[in-house]
Amino acid sequence: MSHQSFTEITDIPQRQSSSPHLIEFAEAIFNSGCPLTHCWGFIDGTVRGIARPKYWQRLFYNGHKRKHAMKFQGVITPDGLFVDLWGPVAGTRHHSFILAQFGLMEKLSMQNSPIGHPYYLYGDPAYGLSNHLVCPFSASSAGPLTPEMADFNKRMSHCRVTVEWGFKEMTGKWAFVSMKPQQKFLLSPVAKQYRVATLLSNWHSCMNGGNEISQYFGVVPPTFEEYVAV
Repeated sequence: MSHQSFTEITDIPQRQSSSPHLIEFAEAIFNSGCPLTHCWGFIDGTVRGIARPKYWQRLFYNGHKRKHAMKFQGVITPDGLFVDLWGPVAGTRHHSFILAQFGLMEKLSMQNSPIGHPYYLYGDPAYGLSNHLVCPFSASSAGPLTPEMADFNKRMSHCRVTVEWGFKEMTGKWAFVSMKPQQKFLLSPVAKQYRVATLLSNWHSCMNGGNEISQYFGVVPPTFEEYVAV
């Protein structure tokens, strides 16, 4: 039941596309010291280790992390909640693959201010730049970084790290999803367990009046009753 409910409760168009939510989130991010005025959340991927699979070992082996793994991608908002989660995909896949595979850009295209200005997410350079997705300045694409560009990257980095806090908090509360020997591809419901753990983290934050992220941005999450009623 919880696994089925996750997509229904945290789907971006249903839950977070209304202007009041986006305005509140964008203002909170800007007021925390970030230079962007219409950024409403942060996106990142996470590599989750699994037991060595019997099949397709090369596909699942992530050389950077030096382990067999699956990847998920999540979006978190200033109230400390994951508003969507995509995956899993094999551990060798790039962020851009997940972005294209799960149709996030189509969802984001519906996020505009009352006067038509696009709201956007902020992520690492792997996601690239578009109307609805912003990333840091890169020396390779923009020439040498100017002091202003470096300052922008530094200020945004302080805020973007909150999505990493979200993943860390979730695995801290529900440690089972980090036990690699128990995460067996095709033999255990790895994806369902991770998605349910993420949903439970959202519920926990709602029932306890927030978490580290919501405190950082000063945004109170909905109550549990409000959250499940969406």
